[in-house]
Amino acid sequence: MGRPNGGLLDEWGLTPYIDDAVIVIGELIANAARHALEPDSHDETAPTAWLGLVRRQQAVICAVADPSPCAPTLQHPGQFSESGRGLQIIEALSSSWGCSQPQSSGKMVWARVSTPPQP
Repeated sequence: MGRPNGGLLDEWGLTPYIDDAVIVIGELIANAARHALEPDSHDETAPTAWLGLVRRQQAVICAVADPSPCAPTLQHPGQFSESGRGLQIIEALSSSWGCSQPQSSGKMVWARVSTPPQP
């Protein structure tokens, strides 16, 4: 039986990578929610974000598209800051990450979590 939030990765035989992938996904989603979505919006026409996971040779690509036209920037918060470390966490747990060219309609932020080759 798979761990919570790791069902798809478990199905793909990537159980050892679930923890890192779930943290990366959580940070991508948290960044989109914090910087791109309207808090507490009950408007059904309000912009939304979406998550995609893709299994590639030796990697899982985690991507979140959001409506913000602003590219993410790696922050360097102070030792006692309570926020601003999301991209540092993503950078530490993924082999690479990046962002599509921001458009007026939004962008996609992605991270590559390395895995063993597919059989």
